Amino acid sequence: MASRARNINPTKVRALKDKHAALEDRINDALKSPSTADYYLKQLKKQKLALKDSIERLS
Repeated sequence: MASRARNINPTKVRALKDKHAALEDRINDALKSPSTADYYLKQLKKQKLALKDSIERLS
């Protein structure tokens, strides 16, 4: 397997990390509220995981 040089855009990675952190905050807030729907929480977690995957691909 040949090694490929990556063109890392630090601005994009930083923006994704900021979104990831914001989702973490939203998840934590949602967990504090007993009225939070499980579906909503699952959606937030899926979004957070997708951002994490994007960050890892770009890093």
